[in-house]
Amino acid sequence: MKLLAPHEALMLRDVRVAHNYFEALFQLRDISKVTALLNKLATSQVREVKQFAIDRSRAVSQMLAQQQQQLAAAAKPA
Repeated sequence: MKLLAPHEALMLRDVRVAHNYFEALFQLRDISKVTALLNKLATSQVREVKQFAIDRSRAVSQMLAQQQQQLAAAAKPA
C-alpha cells in the first residue's frame, strides 16, 4: 500500500499498477478509498484502465448489495 499510493498518477496509464493498488485497498476493506480510486481510474484516457474501473465498480457494488441483503435477512426475526 505505502509503495503504491504515491503512484496514483501512473495508475491512470498502467492497469497493472491500478490492479495491484485496488487489490491492496480491497483486502483492507477500505471501501471509501476503493471508491475514490475507481472514480479516478474511470477518468483515464487508457481504455484498459477505464474498463478495469468499470468492471471493478460493478463487482464492488454487487458485493455491497449482497452484504446489505445479508444484514437485512439477519435483522428479520425468525
